[in-house]
Amino acid sequence: MEALIGQSLWVGYEEPLPPDWLLQQISKGWVGAVILFARNIPKTANGDADLAKLVEITDTLHLAAEEGEQPPLWIAIDQEGGLVQRIKKPLPHWPPMGVLAGCEQQTAYDVGFAMGLELGHLGIDVSFAPVLDVNTNAANPIIGTRAFSSDPKEASALALAYAHGLRDNNIVPCGKHFPGHGDTDVDSHLALPKVLHDKDRFEEVELHPFKEAIKQDIEMLMTAHILIPSMDEKWPATLSSAIISDLLRGKLGYSGLVVSDDIEMKAIADNYGFGEASERAIRVGCDVVLLCKKREVQEEVRAHLIHRLQNDKELTQRFLEANDRIVSAKEDWIESQGELDELVLQEHETLREQIS
Repeated sequence: MEALIGQSLWVGYEEPLPPDWLLQQISKGWVGAVILFARNIPKTANGDADLAKLVEITDTLHLAAEEGEQPPLWIAIDQEGGLVQRIKKPLPHWPPMGVLAGCEQQTAYDVGFAMGLELGHLGIDVSFAPVLDVNTNAANPIIGTRAFSSDPKEASALALAYAHGLRDNNIVPCGKHFPGHGDTDVDSHLALPKVLHDKDRFEEVELHPFKEAIKQDIEMLMTAHILIPSMDEKWPATLSSAIISDLLRGKLGYSGLVVSDDIEMKAIADNYGFGEASERAIRVGCDVVLLCKKREVQEEVRAHLIHRLQNDKELTQRFLEANDRIVSAKEDWIESQGELDELVLQEHETLREQIS
């Protein structure tokens, strides 16, 4: 059962280096992906990212799955630019993608291609980008200029050009945060935001970039921890069958990977048990739950899911479906072979200066 649910558990770790317990779990197939944060990026004496040591870390993580004869391990990261960029110097510190509003799609593609090349060189497989939210609320404390535009058509065009650039370096893009986090005034890391728009408004604005992404077969979408009473009065999007199963999987026909935002964020953690929330996310159509930090939370979720699977054919079937979708996506993906040298980094820095 640990192996059945393992592909659906994408986890982070608190230590600077991958701990032995994590490597052992990877080798057993208990973990489908590892998420890197700034705390996991090794530093040189002057405080810059030590890229050579980071490659050693990603090699070690990938090798743990290979030696255990498990499906390929994916390594994921939030590398949007601006405030949400886990690896900075000596990589360019890219600006938030909102600076691309008004630019040509080619420029967005070039930025995505450059960032994808950087990530591929470092042994990273998945970028939790692009943001597909529309920046319609100046008071939004968490999205803002992380979004590509305040116009839904421009936001989708630029974000998907950027995603294409990532893809051309064999980095799996992940559009976020479905069904749209752009018009909130609460940070879901801290509390549960509520969005009061009616369904027509969501169709016209928030959903537009996601519908375009689905038309272009984006490989992965991340859910939002937001409550939308016009769609579901009780459950936030991540846990809502009306939003994930009926809308995303049903009406919009999305068949790619669906990942939850971090289950440890307070929007979920303060209102639901970690195990309960993870179970429900899978039941309503998510393939993956993100457990981004604490080992004890990961163990709690794993134990809860194993217990619930004992006599639950419906939940077992959902995990089988998720497992098939994840493993198929991994088998179809080609590991990036990006090469990064001083000349390439200088070219990237020049591009960064042009858009900043």
